[in-house]
Amino acid sequence: MNKPRLLSSHDVVNRVRRLTGIDHIGHAGTLDPLASGVLVICVEQATRIAEYVANGRKTYLATLRIGEETNSYDAESEVIASRPWDAVRREDLESALGTLRGEIDQIPPMYSAVKHHGKSLYKLARRGITIEREARRVSIYSCEITHWGPPLVDLRVVCSGGTYIRTLAHDIGAALGTGAYLAGLVRERSGSFALEDAVSLEQLQEAGSEGWQRYLLPMQAGLGHLPGISVDSVQEARICQGQMVDLPELASADLAYAVNGGGQLFAILRRREVTGLWRPDKVLHV
Repeated sequence: MNKPRLLSSHDVVNRVRRLTGIDHIGHAGTLDPLASGVLVICVEQATRIAEYVANGRKTYLATLRIGEETNSYDAESEVIASRPWDAVRREDLESALGTLRGEIDQIPPMYSAVKHHGKSLYKLARRGITIEREARRVSIYSCEITHWGPPLVDLRVVCSGGTYIRTLAHDIGAALGTGAYLAGLVRERSGSFALEDAVSLEQLQEAGSEGWQRYLLPMQAGLGHLPGISVDSVQEARICQGQMVDLPELASADLAYAVNGGGQLFAILRRREVTGLWRPDKVLHV
């Protein structure tokens, strides 16, 4: 789905529930209210694989405002610091981006949905509370300048799931010595789902209660970043019973999905490092 600006991901889910009449709906990969773009909506059984769908690569078009900082690292909160940016050259930004490509450790922002003792960090942040956050390893596969017009610059970022683009904007500002915050964000791709193929809330509403199903895709569509394997009935029975199976065809992978002889997705598998055997990470009803 193409999430519009100014709606939270939860708002979009609630609207889809009302439009479809289905309660069991969720999303894979949160988008902040000020962001727009691809938000993967999971319906009924697909909600059980949302965590795996969310782990796919993401592509973003990010607009940075150089020379200013905010508490939330984006335009949602007030500017708390300003520094001259006139001397920043495109070459300086290229150099800063070079230090942030590849695998990096990223500290989640306080204004995030990460939980601390059961409470979302953003709720604590709004009360003026700041806590230590543990860094997370993320991957920045590419980060390229698409528009240079300081103090606003546009970047196209391809990254792993779980990457905070707001934090990336903040870190770029720190590397430049000027500060920066995320002024705008569009998610262009999430895993195998592209913005040009995304459905809007208006399209869903126009389709009505009888026609919205035409926009549904098979669950495997959300797992294109994982290898898949078709298993026989004996292997299927073992997996459904929680037993491990030997799948040498998947030797180079750590996570995969399994379909049965009828082509139905029925399990997510994880490889045991010690034995190389595969165990069910999640078994789905078929």
